[in-house]
Amino acid sequence: MAAVKWADDVQEERPETDDAMTRSFSSEGATETEKEQIVGVLMFSRSPYGDVTAVPPHITQAAAATLVVTLLCALLLSSASRIGIIMADVKIDRTKVCPLLLRCFWTQNRHRRGEDYSNVNSLPRDELQIYTWPDATVREITTLIQGVVPAARRRQGRLSYAFVYPDSQGKQVLRQVASVFSVTQGQDDNKTLRDLKFQTGDYMEVAIG
Repeated sequence: MAAVKWADDVQEERPETDDAMTRSFSSEGATETEKEQIVGVLMFSRSPYGDVTAVPPHITQAAAATLVVTLLCALLLSSASRIGIIMADVKIDRTKVCPLLLRCFWTQNRHRRGEDYSNVNSLPRDELQIYTWPDATVREITTLIQGVVPAARRRQGRLSYAFVYPDSQGKQVLRQVASVFSVTQGQDDNKTLRDLKFQTGDYMEVAIG
């Protein structure tokens, strides 16, 4: 179960690359000339920029093998983000994985502006520090907030969630990501922080209406 505590005065889009592709051809029963041609198309790579790298047909097989290893290393590096996305889907064992700190700021009725989070020395004071995991759902976080913020428990209440993070220019932006009712179940209740593309270091803001 995630933990939450008050913090009165705390001082404190990601592109994906194309899949790499490899292809090899059998040289069984081929003539020497055909073998050279086979080595010539031994491997190719689709880079993020659409370039194709091929082994020249006149290269020796030993040199081709070295080049293949080099290209494989490059392909693994270029696929790192894709591998990270796959690993992110693995179920988290909360008894073994340390929780992350989610700094959650709440406000009444409507969201603040991204600029309100620009100065780390003067962040909004209504803050909750929630220790949870990337697979925590919006409903789970809502329940934690309701435990300490009476306004979030109103029967007809609605909570709107947003993430605050710096854009490519370093400017703080606020992006709304989910909305739930205090009591009634909705389509966003079972979405997780991971589903909403939360990254460690982002702020969360919840507008309670």
